[in-house]
Amino acid sequence: MADMKAGYKQTDIGVIPEDWDIKSYGEVFDFLSTISNSRADLCFKGDFGYIHYGDIHTRWENTLDLSKNELPELHRDKIKKLPASLRDGDLVMADASEDYEGIAKTVEVKNIGEKKVFSGLHTFLMRDRNAVFSDGIRGYIHEMPVVRQQIQKVATGLKVVGVSKNTLKNVQVPVPKPEEQKQIAVALSDVDGLIKSLSQLIAKKRDMKTAAMQQLLTGKKRLPGFDGEWEEKSLKEIVPLQRGFDLPKSQIEKGNIPVAYSNGIMAYHNKAMVKGPGVYTGRSGTIGKVNYIASDYWPHNTSLWVTTFFDNDPKFVFYLYGFIGFDRFSSGSGVPTLNRNDAHDYRCFIPHPKEQAAISTILADMDTELDALEQRLEKARSLKTGMMQELLTGKTRFIKTNKKQEAA
Repeated sequence: MADMKAGYKQTDIGVIPEDWDIKSYGEVFDFLSTISNSRADLCFKGDFGYIHYGDIHTRWENTLDLSKNELPELHRDKIKKLPASLRDGDLVMADASEDYEGIAKTVEVKNIGEKKVFSGLHTFLMRDRNAVFSDGIRGYIHEMPVVRQQIQKVATGLKVVGVSKNTLKNVQVPVPKPEEQKQIAVALSDVDGLIKSLSQLIAKKRDMKTAAMQQLLTGKKRLPGFDGEWEEKSLKEIVPLQRGFDLPKSQIEKGNIPVAYSNGIMAYHNKAMVKGPGVYTGRSGTIGKVNYIASDYWPHNTSLWVTTFFDNDPKFVFYLYGFIGFDRFSSGSGVPTLNRNDAHDYRCFIPHPKEQAAISTILADMDTELDALEQRLEKARSLKTGMMQELLTGKTRFIKTNKKQEAA
């Protein structure tokens, strides 16, 4: 066995700092009653707030701040017996998930205020009976690697996987000292704040782009210097579509030519069938998403590609097709298929190619800004993952230094 790093100890759940304790969920938390109303019972304005397990999976990360997030609500007559209402610092865990990544996803609730809030369908409501964990860190407990490993081992199910209350009570949790817990919580909360602000900014920029597309691609708003009438044409007259070319996986020879499938670039070949730039969309399976490609490429037979742009701006065509929404032309009860002829018959108004180019430049600039923000968001999420790996395992410690140490 390799020598253990000074300041750490070996335990049943792995190596942890020597001044950390280990307790089980059952030792730390009381499990309180919940209610089981479905989405159909919920409303915008009722008597009580309601935390649904689906919202834990999709809307919140680690913390649910009710001063900033609205909940669906319930009327009093929808609840047969009122359970315990939530308090600040309570944990609400989703007891089921469609994948292992979402097992036991948990949020710590804060800033509840005066209104009563209940934990709902497919959730566990847990209250730290002796304040073993500090406010702000409880929502990260399930993110501790040793905790996740234990939960995933005891999870059961096929299509839906989850944990039972009894098995969860036996899961062992590392417990840092209170002061270190507070420092960890502050650090993780800061990066969560960055993630949230970036997510909100991205959502705002997307809304702005959607509004710009609605104005610019319909001619409701004209750019300076353009005043000519737009011409009504069918899509076949603007940019006709054609089915792509067959290319079995066994015949793909490694190269740098993108192969465009219905759901995007999935392979690279040594030969192109079409000169770029190009616009294509899914023909079967994944349909409706429109893609732009700058280089030469091979459109797979699961896609439809624009055979000629005539005098039209390719980037404008990309935005126009995306705005129209090709899923409206789908058919089939099993695997959906895009009907090329129905798409071809669709009529719309288009401007002169110079105005097309001006419009596409504006929308492309907005896309560039969105891409940069998405990259920043991804980096922030990676930073949070790395911080949790370090701080929630004790690999990186918050160590206080006195003035003599600082002077040295």
